[in-house]
Amino acid sequence: MKIQIACFLLVLLSATELTEAGSKITRHLFPFCEPLMKERNTQEAGKKCLSSATFVQSSAKTVNAVCEGADGEKRSSNMFNTVYCGLRLDSKFPKCHYVRITKESFISVRCQNNVALDIISVYR
Repeated sequence: MKIQIACFLLVLLSATELTEAGSKITRHLFPFCEPLMKERNTQEAGKKCLSSATFVQSSAKTVNAVCEGADGEKRSSNMFNTVYCGLRLDSKFPKCHYVRITKESFISVRCQNNVALDIISVYR
């Protein structure tokens, strides 16, 4: 239980630090499925579990580096660690449970003034 609380606090601290950047990109940068998907379920889906989401395990600074000298859509030349969170078939709202799959992937981001605004896609 102490480990779960410590992990949750780590996610909250990361969220606070990254949110200060003021970019929509920050919501894609978390390594854990359960806490973030729970937050997204509350904010976006209403009374159902989200089916899936993909996140990038990286800092906002590293993702922003993809946008150097670019506006519009830009694809990364380096691979990133990504986490796919998919809804388990036995999940029922409000107890949404997810499987976590990690892999190395390229990312495509929407850039403006050398800053990543959103991750558009993740691909191999």
